[in-house]
Amino acid sequence: MSCQLPDEILLMIQDHLFWPRQPNLLLVSRRFYQLFLPRLYGSVNLEWADISKKVIPFVRAALRNPEITRSIRDLDLPQIDTWNDKDAPTEDITEVHHLICEASHSPEEQQKWEDDLQRGSIDAWVSLLFLKLENLQGLTIALSAKPEHLHRILDRAAKSEKPFDSFPILQHLEDLSIGSRDLRYPFHTDEALPFFQFPSLRTFRAIEALETFHSDETPKEAPQELLGSSSVTTLKLSQSNGKFGMRALITSCANLETFEYQHQNLFAKGEFGEDFVPSAFYRPLLTQKHSLTTLRFNDQHDDPPYELAAQSSGPNQGVGGSFAEFTALKDLRIRLPNLVGREWQTELSDLLPCSLEKLYLAHCWDRKFDQLVPQLRTMVSRREQQFPSLREICVEPYCLELMSREEFNAPRPPNFNMEAPRMREEDVMKFDVLRGECEQAGIAFTIQTPHFMKTMRDFVRGL
Repeated sequence: MSCQLPDEILLMIQDHLFWPRQPNLLLVSRRFYQLFLPRLYGSVNLEWADISKKVIPFVRAALRNPEITRSIRDLDLPQIDTWNDKDAPTEDITEVHHLICEASHSPEEQQKWEDDLQRGSIDAWVSLLFLKLENLQGLTIALSAKPEHLHRILDRAAKSEKPFDSFPILQHLEDLSIGSRDLRYPFHTDEALPFFQFPSLRTFRAIEALETFHSDETPKEAPQELLGSSSVTTLKLSQSNGKFGMRALITSCANLETFEYQHQNLFAKGEFGEDFVPSAFYRPLLTQKHSLTTLRFNDQHDDPPYELAAQSSGPNQGVGGSFAEFTALKDLRIRLPNLVGREWQTELSDLLPCSLEKLYLAHCWDRKFDQLVPQLRTMVSRREQQFPSLREICVEPYCLELMSREEFNAPRPPNFNMEAPRMREEDVMKFDVLRGECEQAGIAFTIQTPHFMKTMRDFVRGL
């Protein structure tokens, strides 16, 4: 007897089933198979799957059944490396041999691919899966080494080279997240450029992206054919190191709308680490001044905000220019010294665009409060004429106190609870007038606790 329930009800029932039992729905009937297969394989997460017991069998099953590969919209891949278990049994590659022959460009490449498949290389097996992912929209890749086979496949797919000249893949890819699981393999930004050629890509995220491996490297430019042509509108780089301002990635975009960058000195002052150079980002960002709406620029970096690499000259250690020409910019989160420079020679209102809606100033030193508060008050007074869309101002002090010296040295009872980090009372009073003027102007004004101060509070709580 066939099931008379409408598809919508059946899909609701599926949502309440224990996930390991859901694949059994495919065995009920042809109708169930056609209804539930796209949902079951629409989002595939192999992140923590055992390589030999789950990843390789899944790739085999997907290649046998084209309906599975056509159904995959989102794919979360496991940690891709070149490590092989020497004690693992040799994988039989008879059924995938024809795919290797079709995709290889040389006998040497084919032999290397076959050898790695037989050894159970996750890079080699996942690369086979990508040969058939024609409808993929979201992709997350974790790296601990450069995936030789996958990198080659993706590069050829972007350039429509064999075998993708007749069977294109990743043409619908919209969201890509890529990065390292540890510091063994920082992700080089050059490896991202092939992705920027896919026509539907809108969001690119990277963790531990590294722009240069050696201190004497020269700036990398985007390929001429890619310059200003990528459809990427959101670029988010966290725990990354951009010596040259992520120039190739930014200038590849035609209309970048969101740029977020959080700096990290990889391997702390070692060969892989470069100090944060804010001025290196300004010229690349200028190419996006017509479209950039959100800029979050290293506002969470914990190192002193006045650090600067030797190639930046002059007393101004800011970004090296004004954002007044960024006519679409609405949301700006930036460290105050990187916006105004150490000497602060330009009025704050002259550095910001008229389109601004939210201003978040991090790393505000207490010794700059006497200069910061009057200039913020000037911005508020000019709201109607210069900043008509401004509705939120947030200040993040760089120096707060967890407790006074007397409180720290005094005995603490067992039920003692550390208070939140706080500004000194005299510093709080400096913002009272500004707070009142913001309220009258309809602007939300807040003072935010830096996240590293919260970490310090937790540490002191444990003493």
